[in-house]
Amino acid sequence: MGRLSLTEHTFNEAWLQELLHDNPSLLPIDEFRPTIGDLSSLGREISTAVGPIDNLFIDNNGTLVIVEAKLWRNPQARREVTGQAIDYAAALSQWGYGDLDKAVRSANDNQGVLDLMNDADVEEASFIDGVERSLRLGDIVLLIVGDGIRESLESIADLLAGAPHLGFTFGLVELAAYETGSGARLVVPSVVAHSVEITRATVRVETAQDGGLDVRVAALPDEADKTRTSRKKLDADSFERDLRDSVNPETADDVIAWRDLVDADPRMRADYTKASMIFRLQPADFAREFTGMLIHRTGTVGVGYLLGAMRSTGVPVEISERFATETAELVGASPSDRWPDAWGNSVDLTAVLPHRDALMERLNQLIDEIEASQT
Repeated sequence: MGRLSLTEHTFNEAWLQELLHDNPSLLPIDEFRPTIGDLSSLGREISTAVGPIDNLFIDNNGTLVIVEAKLWRNPQARREVTGQAIDYAAALSQWGYGDLDKAVRSANDNQGVLDLMNDADVEEASFIDGVERSLRLGDIVLLIVGDGIRESLESIADLLAGAPHLGFTFGLVELAAYETGSGARLVVPSVVAHSVEITRATVRVETAQDGGLDVRVAALPDEADKTRTSRKKLDADSFERDLRDSVNPETADDVIAWRDLVDADPRMRADYTKASMIFRLQPADFAREFTGMLIHRTGTVGVGYLLGAMRSTGVPVEISERFATETAELVGASPSDRWPDAWGNSVDLTAVLPHRDALMERLNQLIDEIEASQT
């Protein structure tokens, strides 16, 4: 079995992009971010204000992975491509979920982020929350993937240090291609360099035992002890406990009574994410549920996340927009400038609970409208 040169005419960057798009598991992502899940491809040539991203991936937690696929015919391109990848992360940090979904749809014949997820059972509300957080913090994995990238990396260290406001993880992945005696091709990835996750950082470049160079990005002393923790999904008991820690007993009792009403309704149920209780709507003859309302464990209420579900099921989006507008007026929420299916702000439970019965009636009306849209 002989190693192939990726600079031959039969290999080009379009081939490399397509290979990664079709086979996200080729990326050794757990070497860079152990907590990341299986990746779904959001497409190739995703447009941003600073140029198109070669490949964009996402996991079920909403963590984004930017990949620049490069064959190093031009040795001077290494630094340029690294700077370009950082520019992409900076551009994405200015986006919200709606901006990302719009760009993904533009590159994928109107298929949005949720449509492209490999896991059809992804929890929509918490997933979108995760995407929003990833974008807001610039908490993105940047990978440069290609061949022949084991030369000196000192020149890119200052680029990494120049963007400490972004919490990205950076990595270089070399792909080696081999051809077997039967003519089959085998592509093997290997990690050349990586950084640790950062919020504010210093950069150090060291020579590894195998001759490669390892770029390590370390948090500054006042950040070193602040480790990121993951929170498990709430259940009924943990949600109630957290809620009672945040609101007065009467308010908590009213919320639990509301939850019981929802669970008693044959077309609704209460569900839980890492931070909220969600009222799920279950219209007849639909394979998926719809998100009606969210109550955060700290005592605020919001509406949103209907638009993606309606688009994917063919329900007119005007139904979700009308629901958001009418319920916002009912509880005194402001309209959203970004998402027509959402309130512009979360509302305290004390302002929402007096309208509980009217909101339950409107939720049932929403289910009726969704069901009627398919007749």
